[in-house]
Amino acid sequence: MIFNLAKRYIWRPVYRISRPLVRKIDRYRITRVSHNEFISQQGNLFRDVGLDWSGGHRVVTEIVGEHTDFRSMRSQHYELFAALSQVSRPMRILEIGTSDASFTAFMARVCPNAIIETIDLPVPKTDITLRENNLKDLPNVVFREMNSLSLCHFDGLKYDLIWVDGDHTFPIVACDIVNALRLLKFDGVMMCDDIYLSRRVSGRGYEESLMVLEALVEAKLIVTHFVLKSIRPEKNYSRRQKHLAIVKPISQN
Repeated sequence: MIFNLAKRYIWRPVYRISRPLVRKIDRYRITRVSHNEFISQQGNLFRDVGLDWSGGHRVVTEIVGEHTDFRSMRSQHYELFAALSQVSRPMRILEIGTSDASFTAFMARVCPNAIIETIDLPVPKTDITLRENNLKDLPNVVFREMNSLSLCHFDGLKYDLIWVDGDHTFPIVACDIVNALRLLKFDGVMMCDDIYLSRRVSGRGYEESLMVLEALVEAKLIVTHFVLKSIRPEKNYSRRQKHLAIVKPISQN
């Protein structure tokens, strides 16, 4: 009762008053950095793990064009995949989270000789056409409409690269990452989307992905590196900055 009253008569008025000020501060902070600064930072982060951001960006631009619609879901995972494909030549790829299959189609074009398996839950009828259109005429892609938890039953050949972009909240994200690690070759690479490096900024549960990765690092099962999810200044002030994780297994032999 006391908490609800405090929330109603203290917190909500304070929030209404402070929110415009917070937004002004955010806009000011964005003006203090340039797009080129984040390009340079991203280039260094890629270089730290032996990847060429410029080469990856060049491939992305050739295939899907310049990134001008900043409301779209496109992010630096395109550049990351392109850069990884240049050094590792993945031949068997798993995507957890097909969504509209736009990234699936991109991977298929970058790696036309690879077998790409992609899984996702059913989508609303209004979204089926877009997914189907993106998946058609891709002979090297196998789509399965399934729950990612069913990966616990997968066995057999392992994958060179796995892209984890399913449900970002616990417990699904924990199952997806652990299953992906189990299905990854000893010299393979896992990419994980939407990682907040601070546990107290998102308010959306995405910090749980980081907690899973930290637990696996502590258990000495993986090593992780992080690159920026976006190089746009407005996406990179502290409360909104997200990363992509590059995960490599540690051999237990």
